[in-house]
Amino acid sequence: MMFTIKNGIHVVAIDDSPHHKGDTSTEVFFVYCKSTFLEYVTRTTITVDGIDATQKILEELQKNQDNFNLILLHGISVGGLNIVDIRTISQTLQKPLLAITENPPTAGAIYSAIQKVDNSDLREILVDQAGPMLPFSTTHGFKPIYISCQNIDEKLVERFLKKFCIRSRLPEQLLLAHKIASAWK
Repeated sequence: MMFTIKNGIHVVAIDDSPHHKGDTSTEVFFVYCKSTFLEYVTRTTITVDGIDATQKILEELQKNQDNFNLILLHGISVGGLNIVDIRTISQTLQKPLLAITENPPTAGAIYSAIQKVDNSDLREILVDQAGPMLPFSTTHGFKPIYISCQNIDEKLVERFLKKFCIRSRLPEQLLLAHKIASAWK
C-alpha cells in the first residue's frame, strides 16, 4: 500500500463518548479532517462491553472511505471492553490505521479485564492481533505515546507525529475527536 504524509492529508479520527455504569450503549464519533481542519463529524452507536465495535466502525468508515487516507483510533477498545479488530478494518479498507494511547500498556491488565465479560476468547484474539503498542516520542513532554501500527511504516508514523502533534502528545485530529466525544454526555 503506497502512502505518504502530505500537508493536506485527509484523516479520520475515532473516539468513544464516556459511558457510566449501567449504560448499555455509547456513541463512537468519527472526526474527518483535512490536515488539522475539521471537515465534518459522524457517529454511530455501539454496545458497552459488546462485540459490535468492529462491524459498526467498519460500516461507518465504508460510507465515507473516499474522504480519508489514514485512520486514527484512540486505543483498541471503545465502550469499555468492546475490542476493535484494527487489522481487519485496515485490511478491508486498504488504509493505514494507528491505534494510539497515552498510557503504557500494562502487561496482563487487559487480559484480566476481558475475563470478566462474555466472549473473552474472541477479545483476547483481537488484542493479540493488534500487535504490540510501540512507544513513539513527540515534541510534547517526556512521556511517549503508544501506537499499534497497521499497514504503515514506523518512519511514516514518526513523520506524521512530528507534523501533527501540535498542542499535545496526541495528533491534533485525535485530540479533536477526543474533545468532541468527551462533550457528548
